Amino acid sequence: MANVASQGPRAERTGPRVTPRQVIAGVLIVLAVIFIIENRERVEIRLIVPLVSMPLWAVMTVLFVMGGVAGWLLARRSAARRDRR
Repeated sequence: MANVASQGPRAERTGPRVTPRQVIAGVLIVLAVIFIIENRERVEIRLIVPLVSMPLWAVMTVLFVMGGVAGWLLARRSAARRDRR
């Protein structure tokens, strides 16, 4: 049987590690979902010209997804810039 102590400090760590960034993202996602669930009443929203009546949770979900897509696109763009240098 192999001695774990002789393999160094990394021998005990197996599997994926969770980074602080992933923990923060997870907490923010959970908070957003709770916020969306708690706000279910119908609201009127002006979409440039038309006035639309829809549940507030649907509006928040759409905005949450749009924010995620925008963040993903911006992160991808800055990563591409760093690669060009």
